[in-house]
Amino acid sequence: MAALVSPIISTLQLLNQPKPSPEEGHNNNNNDESVVNVKHGSLYESLKSGDWNAAKEYIDRHPESLTHRGSSNGGTALHEAIQWKQLHIVEELLKLMTVEDLEIEDGYGFTAFFCALIRGMAPIIASMVKKNENLVTMRLTTDLGSMTPVLYACVLGSWKVARFLYSRTPIHVLTQDNNGREGAELISQCFFHRNKFDIQVQQPQPAPINSNVRVNFEELEDDKRNRRDLIPSVTGFFQGVVKNLLKLLGIHDLHEMRLGHDRNLQILRLVCDVVKSTNLDWKKTAFVKKAILRAVEGGQVEFIKEMCKAKPRLLLTPMDETGRSIFHYAVECRQEKVYNLIYGISEYDRNAILVCADRSNNTILHAAGSLSAHLNHIQGAALQMQRELQWFKEVESIVPSPALEVINVNEKMTAREVFTKNHKELVKEGEESMKGTATSCTFVGALILTIMFAAAFIVPGGSNQDTGFPIFLRKKLFRVFIISDSISLFSSTTSVMIFLGILTSRYAENDFLWSLPTKMILGLFTLFLSIATMMVAFFSTILIMLEGESWVFIPIILLASVPTSSFVWMQFPLFLDIFMFTYGRAIFDKKCGAWE
Repeated sequence: MAALVSPIISTLQLLNQPKPSPEEGHNNNNNDESVVNVKHGSLYESLKSGDWNAAKEYIDRHPESLTHRGSSNGGTALHEAIQWKQLHIVEELLKLMTVEDLEIEDGYGFTAFFCALIRGMAPIIASMVKKNENLVTMRLTTDLGSMTPVLYACVLGSWKVARFLYSRTPIHVLTQDNNGREGAELISQCFFHRNKFDIQVQQPQPAPINSNVRVNFEELEDDKRNRRDLIPSVTGFFQGVVKNLLKLLGIHDLHEMRLGHDRNLQILRLVCDVVKSTNLDWKKTAFVKKAILRAVEGGQVEFIKEMCKAKPRLLLTPMDETGRSIFHYAVECRQEKVYNLIYGISEYDRNAILVCADRSNNTILHAAGSLSAHLNHIQGAALQMQRELQWFKEVESIVPSPALEVINVNEKMTAREVFTKNHKELVKEGEESMKGTATSCTFVGALILTIMFAAAFIVPGGSNQDTGFPIFLRKKLFRVFIISDSISLFSSTTSVMIFLGILTSRYAENDFLWSLPTKMILGLFTLFLSIATMMVAFFSTILIMLEGESWVFIPIILLASVPTSSFVWMQFPLFLDIFMFTYGRAIFDKKCGAWE
């Protein structure tokens, strides 16, 4: 990037330098003409003040002044108008000038087109290109290098101008020179600023870089601007695509995003073609490994698949100085989508990955035994512990038996011992969380149990003194009361017993996997059921006692619903999370098809 910023600084410095002396002259386009700054001075004053009528009158009297290079920087009247940002005058001057006139350079070798480009004057640039299409292919050349207008616009951050210029720039201009390095740099710029400019969407197929273009790795590494590596940029771009998918508002947006994703995948495959056809030395391999590690962190499955298809040995190659493989790192980062790829490779490769260890003799099961740093999105310590156990049990189920007893170098522990050590605090936090929830729910359940037990004997309307039967025994609402009261009584009793079982549990590690979550699900379900049937019993009682008085019982029912509904509203998300984590769709896909 530094190599690209330098030409900009140089250009701006040149534009701000004093005008060339009349004695030096200029030999760019008008070799027979010397620049005398005082000549046509009244024209330049009119351009500076924005007086087009006076300028037009002067040009009519002196036609040669239109292309005379006598401005402050040795340019034409068009250069001068652009310098003072007189847009209306620029438009009028363009009508008077020929196609060739637009290619006249000032004293520093800049055309009026590049002066407008530096200032981000999009309407003027569009008008100039409309008049002379060759302007988009003319390179800006300085002592520090040269580049096309579209790349220059990207470096300047003029994205509106860049989109326009890209749509007008022929593909061969970007790919014919220096093994397509200009096109590669353009793609890199666009990936780095991906939220502002997507060349792949703007340009019809084929893409600016094709599979026949060879990228020079040595030059890319030696150039400081390529420290923002192209391949890691692709992974970041895919991550941006995934985030944008969450913001979709309609079918049309989904369709557009799908098209963009497909095009980005095509670019990725072109990059992989370059990697596949290139003999990677250790520097280039490190370049690719760094990109893959970033992809693992972001869960970019497609990037990893395409890179491993291009270089299959990457599956078994250590990715960093510690000797971790792709799947070791995926387990550490708890990226289940990346980990699921292990089910799509050959059995030979899978076993080789599962039995290999890093330089500290940590197997992939040791990686599963580490405490994940990516648990913040999971609510509660109990669910976090459950997810950690799910990961450990999943990896444990596929590793060969000898790997279960492997002892690492640093801690002298097996994977199970590492898991126990790293999760002690999480087990304690999970126990406190479960006990806190169970205690509060036990109190609520016991309260409902007491109320519903008493309500079963103190029936609405009382009993007949002669027969002892309830007065409203024949009413349908009374039967509703009896049934709902009984269900509430039994379900609250069940919930209290379940929560007492949770409070007296021994809270071993494995209890967090199935036992405790299942008890919590049953306890919360029966508690919700008791609350719901209690409210039905209450509503039926009110309707029996206040029959025909709707103006009284409706407000009572609504007010009575507030506290119970609030409790259910607060606890239901917990119930749903526990149920989905325990009995919902598994995060591991063992049916992943072959992809190698």
